[in-house]
Amino acid sequence: METAAEFVEGFRRYWAAPSLDGLSALLAPDVTLVQPLAPRMRGLDEVRRQFGAIFAWLPDLRAEVASSGSAPRSAAGPSSGR
Repeated sequence: METAAEFVEGFRRYWAAPSLDGLSALLAPDVTLVQPLAPRMRGLDEVRRQFGAIFAWLPDLRAEVASSGSAPRSAAGPSSGR
């Protein structure tokens, strides 16, 4: 079983260069995704269909992990970016 920190690292690597093929390495076949402004997605096939449309619309989409619950935080909390 992978740790939370290992999942976060895989998530970070995935979103640095996302692909439909990479979803199966990141998510379980019976995954359910719930996210703002998108319909609930059940199962890897549906996730791939929905993300296929998203990637067609935004082909250069990338993301960064700023912090996670698996990483220790400083006493001041997350950085405000200022």
